[in-house]
Amino acid sequence: MGLVALGVQPGDRIAVHSENRPEWVMTDLFVNPELVPPGAITSWQDLLKPEYRGKIVWFLLTSRPDLLPVDLKRQGRAEEHLALFYPESQDERMELVKTMARKAKVSFQGDIAALLPPDLPRMSGADLEAALVRSKLRAVSDGREKVTAEDLRATFADFVPPSYPLEVELQTLVAIAECTSRELLPESYRQKPRDDVTRRIRELKLLLSEQ
Repeated sequence: MGLVALGVQPGDRIAVHSENRPEWVMTDLFVNPELVPPGAITSWQDLLKPEYRGKIVWFLLTSRPDLLPVDLKRQGRAEEHLALFYPESQDERMELVKTMARKAKVSFQGDIAALLPPDLPRMSGADLEAALVRSKLRAVSDGREKVTAEDLRATFADFVPPSYPLEVELQTLVAIAECTSRELLPESYRQKPRDDVTRRIRELKLLLSEQ
């Protein structure tokens, strides 16, 4: 049964909860008529029509590319597999902090690079954003508009991000295995033997299935 049959009208807002799967992409297209005319796409096979080549750029976003159908990922369909990883260098981490600060509209009393704790832990963008928002709340609660070094120190000392080490390792290794450009891999992953990556992926999937 389609959305129209369910009574959904143009302009209505809907929420979609789904596993990582091609149907996610199709649903997003179906509810965005500005992107694709109604009726143009009815299944993921329609993404492969020759008349769309060179005219439409498709982005398939997932944290588990290993769960996508193999025939959807092959060359000629999803040609470039680009992987995103945690920042490794200090410059990369600082750029991520600044990006999350802009997103969360956090203002600082001074240069953010000088205010951050020197022992800042390795964190995801979502975790950094959450910590920065907490530091902003700390400042606002104290009647200030700008976050200080003490706000950041206290926030990061108290903040405990969710920890899913096996899941994160699995997602990271799957991204390495799926990436189609060695140049785009972080230096620490470029020379990792493919057989070792594949073997560890299988081990992690077995471990996670037993939890």
